[in-house]
Amino acid sequence: MKDNCSPTATVTPYNVICNIIEGNDKKDTIFKISTNSSKKAETLSKQFVEYENLYERLKHRIPATIDKIPKKKFLVAENKLNEKRRGWIEAFANYLLNHEAENQHVQIFFASILTTENNKKCENEIDLGPTQRKGLKPSDFDILGTIGKGSYGEVYRVKQKATKKIYAMKVLGKENIKMRKEEKRVMAEKNVLKTNINHPFLVSLHFSFQSKTKLYFILDYINGGEFKAIRF
Repeated sequence: MKDNCSPTATVTPYNVICNIIEGNDKKDTIFKISTNSSKKAETLSKQFVEYENLYERLKHRIPATIDKIPKKKFLVAENKLNEKRRGWIEAFANYLLNHEAENQHVQIFFASILTTENNKKCENEIDLGPTQRKGLKPSDFDILGTIGKGSYGEVYRVKQKATKKIYAMKVLGKENIKMRKEEKRVMAEKNVLKTNINHPFLVSLHFSFQSKTKLYFILDYINGGEFKAIRF
């Protein structure tokens, strides 16, 4: 379980490059970042104080590996300070786009970059409806064991890292589903599980997500192997 094509977890990591655009006045200096995460390079131009303000809002989420904001020091030339700021912005922006793109402040600040990426859906994306959690990815779960395997995919016993809850994860290969033209049946059975939360003989579907090649359905885990009887 590796890839994920949700808007907030791109297949290709962002690689941010920052350039300095000097104005007539030092206060007009612009720091322009560009990313080649897609075929078309996207850019964003802002003054340093704007990056600084974003850092202040998110510093509790920033790891120690990212340096603190470079501050102006006595007798330090402006060009040397701007060069330090340029390097800091690259590290800061790279971290946010690759690890915190789900955050509301990040989405607003980097809207021009993220919106472009978000509009590029995976070629094999399937509409999973309201159960889909686009922020989730396979690495958010620990695999504890295999429950069963079939022609469509596998069922695993997993633990969600964030909540420590135990679930059954059904993993289906998109290629097999499309080759057999089974999309409608899979979605119909998904809806049955979604609407039968309290049914004594059906496990319930909590949420779903997808990668470029697979569908992931997170369901109740039932001891004793009963889950393997669920076809979809």
